[in-house]
Amino acid sequence: METNILLETGNLTTAINLTAQGIACTFVPEEGAKVCQHPGAVTYFVIDSSDLVWDLAAVYRKDTYLTHLSLLFIEVMKQQLQRE
Repeated sequence: METNILLETGNLTTAINLTAQGIACTFVPEEGAKVCQHPGAVTYFVIDSSDLVWDLAAVYRKDTYLTHLSLLFIEVMKQQLQRE
């Protein structure tokens, strides 16, 4: 089987809107699919596989000071995601 990728986008809304217009199909994170809904225009289903992983990163500007609250939020998220 050979894939024919015509377009790649990092924008979840664009990907789903192209699908809703019948221009494309797309693979998106499950949570993102729940946010951008098009009732009656698209069908969603979950691909349940332990091999699928969505890596997350905390990104901030290099020369920016992170507040204590920001650092705490990052730490809480890391702990929460390690439990799953």
